[in-house]
Amino acid sequence: MRVTIISGSSRANNNTIRLAKAFEHEFNIQGQDTLLVGFEDYDLPFPGQGKIDMDHLTPFQNKLVKGMEDANIIVLLTPEYNWFPSAEIVNMMHQLGSSKFSYLFDNKVFAVGGVSTGAGGRMPAVQLGYVIDKIISHFRKDSITSSRKFESHFTANMIDEEGNIVKEGAFEKSVKEYIGYTISLAEKWF
Repeated sequence: MRVTIISGSSRANNNTIRLAKAFEHEFNIQGQDTLLVGFEDYDLPFPGQGKIDMDHLTPFQNKLVKGMEDANIIVLLTPEYNWFPSAEIVNMMHQLGSSKFSYLFDNKVFAVGGVSTGAGGRMPAVQLGYVIDKIISHFRKDSITSSRKFESHFTANMIDEEGNIVKEGAFEKSVKEYIGYTISLAEKWF
């Protein structure tokens, strides 16, 4: 299966990319073809600035759209900012959750996770799941959102900048289980 992991933070050296890299490693270990889309070069226009022009995609936009298009599994990871997803990932959903891009939400398994510097991450993951479900429902697409949400607590203490899990134990186990569950769900779906 093809997996696209979207890391929804544009901050330099962010914790979300650490988790995305850890997920990428684990998906690869479990035999999946994986693409990581980081938001370091994020350039989607915000409301009032325009819309994505499908005929003139920037390199970042092309990687994002093509990555979603080609994927069976799409993993969306967002940092937690005051109990909400990042502005960039919310804007991505606004831009891509339109009729023009609705095909990106068809025949996919979506998995979401929230990333926190402390003991958080649940709320933005749940909120992101609601939005994905609404897009799937509104456009009558044939996709599913995993009911399991990944919560990454104290992320910088658990994962280094290369995505290596540095604290063995419960965190490492939860990453392996979450990736295994997501693959199992997709195998049932496809």
